Amino acid sequence: MNSKNWFLLLFCLASLKLHAFTLVVSDIDDTIKTTHIAGSLMTKPQILANAVLTKNKFAGMSELYSQILLQNTDAQIIYLSAAPKYIASNLYSKFLRESNFPMPSNLVLKHILDDTFFYKTSYIQKWINEFKPSKLILVGDNGQKDEQIYKFIQDENKHLEIYSFIRVAYPLNRDFFNYRESNFQYFVSPLSIAEFLLNKEVLKAAETTSYVLDQLHKTNNISRQNVWSEQVFPFWMKCTNFNEDLRALSYYYPAHFAEIQKAETIINNRCQD
Repeated sequence: MNSKNWFLLLFCLASLKLHAFTLVVSDIDDTIKTTHIAGSLMTKPQILANAVLTKNKFAGMSELYSQILLQNTDAQIIYLSAAPKYIASNLYSKFLRESNFPMPSNLVLKHILDDTFFYKTSYIQKWINEFKPSKLILVGDNGQKDEQIYKFIQDENKHLEIYSFIRVAYPLNRDFFNYRESNFQYFVSPLSIAEFLLNKEVLKAAETTSYVLDQLHKTNNISRQNVWSEQVFPFWMKCTNFNEDLRALSYYYPAHFAEIQKAETIINNRCQD
């Protein structure tokens, strides 16, 4: 290869590196905030109370997001919630700030009459077209429509490197078996996400998992019944049911066996039911 071709190749590689961009789109309720949004009618007063709280985050998530941005100077995070804008705008901004999630970041909330599926898929597709990310990280939960939404985005953007993470915030149902083959990573703690992103070299520092695990152990000292504080796993789920889900995840995601064992140990140490 002559010098001219070498220069052209190096220029192209530099251009690709320069334009590499990682976009993180994260849900809020039941993904990073313990809201219990998909609870029954009897729990609606508690759901409204949870929405007002600003310290009720899932342990380790703010630390994980901070590490993603710290180790990827090209990365940007957008919080995309189906919470009504006129109710949640100030409350959720305060939650992100007081729970130490990366700021400044974009917070997008929907109008109360918007269809959640159309609202979320439209925004995500708009950002893909606008920002042209080289990697897209989607983080949600199995409480409402995130699985359907992220599956749609994957199908519409097969050219794009997409990593979709679904928190097990509610008992596994048929959606788990429908979507577990769709390049989804179901998770019970941010350790799963950290280990996966380390393998994909989105995260570069091997100590990231230890850092996140430390946060989980610190939170383990807080009472599970204190719904106003950080939680390791959803306070509304029975421990026995949650451990059954962990065993299902161990079977279908053997690569995460070690992380799931760590999570199960933490859960068993603080569960009474």
